[in-house]
Amino acid sequence: TVYDLLLTDLVMPGTLSGRSLADAVTQRRPGTPVVFMSGYTEEAIIRQIRLDPGMHLLAKPFRKRDLARMIRSVLDRA
Repeated sequence: TVYDLLLTDLVMPGTLSGRSLADAVTQRRPGTPVVFMSGYTEEAIIRQIRLDPGMHLLAKPFRKRDLARMIRSVLDRA
């Protein structure tokens, strides 16, 4: 499977978190850009979750254009 970017929520149902998913993806495909989305405040997330280089955060709620800008920006940097 080939993909350019991982977009995932930080909090997901079940036992797999968005961070765990991102770790698994970047272990298999190093350098894969990751965009997390979350309804939690950025400050709360940064205190609890370490964002590695290439990982970005989009706060909910967001508009479609905000999502598009984030993805375009991250892909342009990759």
